[in-house]
Amino acid sequence: MAVKTEFGEADRLGPVTGIISSWSSDAPEGFRDEEILDIEELVPTLALTLKNASTFDIANNVIKTYLGGDVGSRILSGEIRRGTLETIRAVLFYCDLQGFTKIADTTPRDELVGLLDDYFECMIETLHEHGGEVLKFLGDGLLAIFKLDDGEDVCRTALNAVEVALARVEKLCERREGAGLASSRFYLALHYGDVLYGNVGSPDRLDFTVVGPAVNEAARIEAMCRTLDQNPVISSAFAEAAGASRDRLVSLGRYALRGVQQPQELYTLDMSRANGQIKAD
Repeated sequence: MAVKTEFGEADRLGPVTGIISSWSSDAPEGFRDEEILDIEELVPTLALTLKNASTFDIANNVIKTYLGGDVGSRILSGEIRRGTLETIRAVLFYCDLQGFTKIADTTPRDELVGLLDDYFECMIETLHEHGGEVLKFLGDGLLAIFKLDDGEDVCRTALNAVEVALARVEKLCERREGAGLASSRFYLALHYGDVLYGNVGSPDRLDFTVVGPAVNEAARIEAMCRTLDQNPVISSAFAEAAGASRDRLVSLGRYALRGVQQPQELYTLDMSRANGQIKAD
């Protein structure tokens, strides 16, 4: 015996349009009429229960795919009030593609989307492997954080992620160039500091993100990659917090950043001390 229960259009979420349940009996004569009536009365409740479970799974997958694991979990648990923020200490990972404006002007649409997808796949896979949390895409760039947990060398972890990302994107560029496709490397800044983490926006449209002076400084530091022709560029705050990993950094000198009151010393990775992910030139 099979029973089909369809959901109304207003109650649909995702591809599930209804539920088909199959019932069997070990009685030689099969189901009695009263048993069939019992099943028919039971099926709507069963379908509703299964629909609720399916709806939660769909919502959970969608929100975590679009917003990330930690942010998605916080939103699903009810952290959706505007102005609800907490101060956290984190490493900020801010990057974008080199020369993307020119590439976008000269590259067919489908090939351009393919480049972005390939590039973001390299970056996001690397960030997730190292415990990073992607907060937002910024056109051809992204903003991610490594939250500071007690006992964890977050700066060392972030530097390892940078090395892996550089190596993966380099291999991606070689593969795309070999196939005659557009390619690009990326510029990247690492910064360290306190940020406000939570809901910002209007009552009917919120963004769960990080805000504060450290975020603005990370953007200014990333812009120095072009000026200094260096990649990555790393802040003095990160260098001070890096502990033993500071030996992996080399100074680029002291610079004034646009919109930032105090000049600061900037650094980059010393490729001769790379952690086994990138070979020196």
